[in-house]
Amino acid sequence: MDELARLKILYSEDKINKLKNQKIMLFGLGGVGGYVLETLARSGISSFIIIDGDIIEESNINRQIIATKENIGESKVIAFKKRLLAINPDIKVEMIDKFIHKDDIVRLPFDGVNYVIDCIDTISTKIALAKYCFDNNIKIISAMGAGNKFNPMGFIETDIYKTEVDPIAKKMRGELRKLGVDKLKVVYSKEVPQKNGNMNIGSNAFVPASMGIYIASIVFKDLLEDE
Repeated sequence: MDELARLKILYSEDKINKLKNQKIMLFGLGGVGGYVLETLARSGISSFIIIDGDIIEESNINRQIIATKENIGESKVIAFKKRLLAINPDIKVEMIDKFIHKDDIVRLPFDGVNYVIDCIDTISTKIALAKYCFDNNIKIISAMGAGNKFNPMGFIETDIYKTEVDPIAKKMRGELRKLGVDKLKVVYSKEVPQKNGNMNIGSNAFVPASMGIYIASIVFKDLLEDE
């Protein structure tokens, strides 16, 4: 029995093989992005470009699947590559250990990428990435805010121009409209972020994880439906 035996009960051999031939580019390996990556790696995807310039910190442990007391200070992309290869030694992982700014987007290796997943926090970079993918007809999904929220069941898949409440989506909508980007698939929640009087953004274990797994499920579905 192989590691995908239970998946093969639900999906045909052709679909499993199709998944194995997909290449995912994932921006951001935090509380949301880490669960996206973990879920897709356990779902038959065998080629990833993972992008993050951060290291694992103790404050990540409450919500990031890669973080433990043993790997504090380690590069997130290196830690995740080791984890992916422990799940499936045949997975191909290209690491970009760098914080990506908006001007870096055009220099990234998009050739052969089937789906881009945006789980980064910097709004200017999210906008530049969405614009690049729109102009080059690359499938993309973008995560909106998960911080200062409590409801793991509140996430919705929609177009950014149909969002409301979310402050990240609000900032992006106006800029994307100016750039002529008329669509962007996003996952967001209508839950109003809680104000707690702290400059830092609060987060629990279940909201980012739920968002990440939900995004992975959408990507999984899109890849199988895309002919």
